[in-house]
Amino acid sequence: ISYNVIIAYALNSFRIKDKLFYGAKLVRRSLYFPNYLIPLFFLYGISKYFQNNFDLIWIFFSLVCSSFILLKFKEFKVMTNPDLLILMPKCKISEVIWFFYSLTLSAICQEIYFKVVFYTQIKASVNIYFANILTSFCFLEIHFLHSASKKIFSLKDYIIQFLFSVVTLFIFQETGNVLYSIMSHLVYNSIIGCFYLKQFMISQKVHSYEYTY
Repeated sequence: ISYNVIIAYALNSFRIKDKLFYGAKLVRRSLYFPNYLIPLFFLYGISKYFQNNFDLIWIFFSLVCSSFILLKFKEFKVMTNPDLLILMPKCKISEVIWFFYSLTLSAICQEIYFKVVFYTQIKASVNIYFANILTSFCFLEIHFLHSASKKIFSLKDYIIQFLFSVVTLFIFQETGNVLYSIMSHLVYNSIIGCFYLKQFMISQKVHSYEYTY
């Protein structure tokens, strides 16, 4: 049920348009995340998945997993090309803030949901390998169906996300600690955020009077 609710919101969130009312963007983005966390209130013994003790080896693997996003390094370089940015509208600081807001909450909420809720429930009925693949496909589906994601994601993005999910699920299965996955996803999204911040800074420069004239 919870997964269907997430899918439904992903498909229809675009209907909450900015022009409808003041604060629509905050509402649209914020309503997305509680859908991931509400199921936690119906589960028992989930505290065992939030452990404070960390192993350096698994931290290392989590960081390696985050580096998958660097497979898109060429695409990121293009998005920070001054010659292209000058042809595009000037980036706004509000867009950067909303972007980081979404990146941070999505990393935390999605990892908690797909590891602690979805995966643990699925693997109770099937073997861990099938549970991993199924969960990863569902993780992919969320991004594929979301009205914002499908406008900017390519096939390469989906392949990277699928591999990311498979590896972080393996780490979760081996450690039983979702904090590794959250850390990995946060670093993954932070790398994207750094390029977006660089794009914002270059955009400000190329649209300045000194640069254009």
